Amino acid sequence: MKKLSEYFYFNFGQQKDPSENYDNILIEIIDDVVKKRKVLHDKYDQLFEKLWVSPRNLNERKFIAKKLLSRLLRESDLIFIRAQNLATRLCPKCEEVSVRLPMDSEKLH
Repeated sequence: MKKLSEYFYFNFGQQKDPSENYDNILIEIIDDVVKKRKVLHDKYDQLFEKLWVSPRNLNERKFIAKKLLSRLLRESDLIFIRAQNLATRLCPKCEEVSVRLPMDSEKLH
């Protein structure tokens, strides 16, 4: 499978079917999101394991765990939002609509 950068730098002049290229790019974006979120969740899992064995009292550990969990959710959502914005910007159909109508696409990709 090709990397996302290869579509922009190496195959820029050779694009034949924009929808087929977009489908390949979309698969690469989805794969990237899954990998990034897994790495992030693994990192926070290690933090939680360290927290559970720490000598702090239960109330302190609970407070820190809540803060870590909210931060994890924000960062995980941010990964998805950035991928969603990239997919919207690269979408050939949304590009055609934005040329005709000066507004952003509201649909999810």
